[in-house]
Amino acid sequence: MTDLKQFAGRGHSRVFDSGWRSVADHALTWLAANGVVAVAAPG
Repeated sequence: MTDLKQFAGRGHSRVFDSGWRSVADHALTWLAANGVVAVAAPG
């Protein structure tokens, strides 16, 4: 599954750009909305 979301004024190094948290929040929201959940590692 993919959806295109463009973030104006941002380069490819999203984690180094200012405002990276809003990009990360969008990604986490998208994952949750599409049924992708975290699973704890065994151990």
